[in-house]
Amino acid sequence: MKKTICDIKFKRENGDQFLSVRVDPAIENLFKNEETETSEVYLDSEGEGLEFYKLSPKLEEYINKYNHNNGEGSVNLTRYGTNLFIDQYNHNLSLLRTVDISSGIEVKVNDLIVDNDVQRWIQGLAKFVKFMYSNFVEKSEVKATINLEF
Repeated sequence: MKKTICDIKFKRENGDQFLSVRVDPAIENLFKNEETETSEVYLDSEGEGLEFYKLSPKLEEYINKYNHNNGEGSVNLTRYGTNLFIDQYNHNLSLLRTVDISSGIEVKVNDLIVDNDVQRWIQGLAKFVKFMYSNFVEKSEVKATINLEF
C-alpha cells in the first residue's frame, strides 16, 4: 500500500520563489514540543514569520547518527531561517520543524536557486523523511529467540 508522507512544491512567480511543504502529522509530531520560536527570515505569503519548534537534544542525536551513516551528504535541522543548502553536500531541512507543517506551509525563498538544486534538496528531504518515518513512525516488531544447548 502506498502512503503519501510528504508533499513538496517549488514555484517561481513574478520574480519570487516559493516552497510549499506538507508532511504526515506523525512526522510533525517527532519535532513537536512546548518550546517554539518565530523566524525573522522564513516568512509566509503575508510576510509573517513562521513559528518553529526548538530542536530536542534526543532528535539531534538521531540526526547525527543519520548523518554518520549517510554517505551521500548530510542534513542539518539547526539552521532554521538560513539557505536551503549549507554547501553542495549538506541540506538544510530545518523547515521540518515548522509549526503546522502537517497542514501545509508556504515559505518565500530569498536565496536564488536553480531547478537542479531544488531537485537535489527535494531528494535529500525525501530520503530523510522516509528514514524518519520508517524508523520512528511505522509499526515494527523485532523478535529473537536464543537457545542454549548443554
